[in-house]
Amino acid sequence: MRGLRLPLSRYRIGRRCAALIPAVVALGGGVRVGLEDAPFGTQRSNVELVEAAVNAIQKAGGEPATIADVRAELAAYKRPA
Repeated sequence: MRGLRLPLSRYRIGRRCAALIPAVVALGGGVRVGLEDAPFGTQRSNVELVEAAVNAIQKAGGEPATIADVRAELAAYKRPA
């Protein structure tokens, strides 16, 4: 859609999606992860999924956001008119 600006992000840390993290980081995007993003029936815990995402982000040269980073970004967000 023309004029629509959305942040670049990649969801789901699964076998196939985790491979996209380096490209997302290189493009300045964000990665969100949680148990609700895992493939149905996964045996991995939420902690394992988050640790895998953090490792992939750092390996790609990025740093995960802190809680303070996210809170500041949410506080600064202005809904489009």
